[in-house]
Amino acid sequence: AGVPNAKLYIHVFSNGGTFVWEQLTQEMQQLDGKEPSTLSPKDTTLAYLKQRLAGEVFDSSPCYLHFSSGLRAIGHAVPYMVPRLMMQAGFLLVNFFAGVFEMLRGREIRSVEFFSHMSLSAHTCKQMYIYSAADDMLDISKVNEFSSRTRLMCSTFASIRKSTSASASNS
Repeated sequence: AGVPNAKLYIHVFSNGGTFVWEQLTQEMQQLDGKEPSTLSPKDTTLAYLKQRLAGEVFDSSPCYLHFSSGLRAIGHAVPYMVPRLMMQAGFLLVNFFAGVFEMLRGREIRSVEFFSHMSLSAHTCKQMYIYSAADDMLDISKVNEFSSRTRLMCSTFASIRKSTSASASNS
């Protein structure tokens, strides 16, 4: 199964990649203390990944989820007005009702839960954050808040901030 002691570096792009990585890291954390002989094939793979994880690269993420950034993302992705407006209206309705539902259940809304988990998860490897101050999809103040919090928890940390280029989605 490949090189037995190979190090693994994960590069996630935007929130889509970060959501997937967040889920995988939560599942890997749940493996702590379990006997290897009791693991399912999926959990064995996750344990192998966790054991070799040497670094994480967050490219244009994690992005705090504001309604305005979601609407802008749809605006960038859907060029035609009528479908764009329909998708933006659907986005607002779904997120409004999901937020109300979560508040009624006494839980945090997804944007707060996601950002909190990414800020507080156990970072045991090197991390790098790549983002642009010109990226209108990112709330730079939240990225700086997140990266400064994470910097305190990590042994090795790097941040690359490009001040003149826009995000890949805008080029």
